[in-house]
Amino acid sequence: MTDFANNINEAFERGEISPLVLSAAFVFDFVSIHPFRDGNGRMSRLLMLLTMYRSGLEVGKYISLEKIIEDSKESYYDVLAASSVGWNENQNDYAPFVNYYLGVVVKAYRDLIERIGLVHNHKELKADKLILKTLQQQLRPLSRAELVELIP
Repeated sequence: MTDFANNINEAFERGEISPLVLSAAFVFDFVSIHPFRDGNGRMSRLLMLLTMYRSGLEVGKYISLEKIIEDSKESYYDVLAASSVGWNENQNDYAPFVNYYLGVVVKAYRDLIERIGLVHNHKELKADKLILKTLQQQLRPLSRAELVELIP
């Protein structure tokens, strides 16, 4: 694990590969190594945040990446399986997992933009109109707790 961490740190420092792609590969390899009996998924999501923060991408401070992954759990496991084929022989294809990972980041930024739009525009809207607008954007029933989370 020490060599693994040192190698990823050196790769980040060299700057030859996009930090987001490096982060995705690092998270995927960590999950594949599976160093702990339990908690590898949670730890991998913390490592995702850490490597993103290190690269100056702080969307995870405002949007739950964990929730985005949880909401797409089936796809997450599908891409893990697809990218795992040949991993032990160093013959795997990282592309399915990297594409999924980048999709999570894009979704997080889209959610942040929506949230900023709500914050920016909420001064112009009365509470009932703001709640109605939020419900229309979600296109699904929302609990009071979900509304509180969506409307700052």
